[in-house]
Amino acid sequence: MSVLKHLKLFVVLLFATFAYSSTASAACTPINSVPFAITSSGQYCLSNNVQTSGAAGIQISIGIGNVTLDLGGFSLKCMAAQNAIMTTTSVSNVIVENGTIRDCNYAVAINNCTSCSVRNIQAINNSIGIVASGFASRVENNQIRNDNASAGNPAILMDAYASLISSNHISGSSLGIMNRGKGNVIRANSFGQCGTAIRFDTRATYQDNLTQLCTTAFSGADLANSTDAGGNF
Repeated sequence: MSVLKHLKLFVVLLFATFAYSSTASAACTPINSVPFAITSSGQYCLSNNVQTSGAAGIQISIGIGNVTLDLGGFSLKCMAAQNAIMTTTSVSNVIVENGTIRDCNYAVAINNCTSCSVRNIQAINNSIGIVASGFASRVENNQIRNDNASAGNPAILMDAYASLISSNHISGSSLGIMNRGKGNVIRANSFGQCGTAIRFDTRATYQDNLTQLCTTAFSGADLANSTDAGGNF
């Protein structure tokens, strides 16, 4: 290929990259302070580390479906018993991902949510890490540390049904996962120091969970009716 052709190809690729970057940036509504209310569908991005004021309430509220909230590797830190990110009505297709939430009441609560996801979140020193209720949701690849170390609250509270709780790492919690939704699959989660790894208030299928460092691996009123699909240690 000639030098001229190389140059033309470089210019085309550079233009395409710039155009894509500009489009992606334009499509993402930046959040640079809290509290912030999401009332229109679309993509939202945390643009810097944020810290709450002393005001109580929800710091990022989601009142509509078809929303992606990308924390972009930044952190949201609470200064009081505030809820960090929470849906405020029945919604569908909400994604919360990619950042750190610390020192809050609830880190992420996707309530009455259908086909929603919480993924790649680090939740540190919150009262409860992740809460999900609704149908067909996914809680995946999150790290939850030192949440409710002595309060008895779960790091993950799963009220959603027909949902997946997978590949999360939980440490320093008195209770790792509390399952209260029917038909859930709890798979490939790992636990550091904890009291009880998984409590089955409602039956579920569980597989490939690593619980050796917990005082109690599995408990709950519906443990006997749950399905051990193997690979749990």
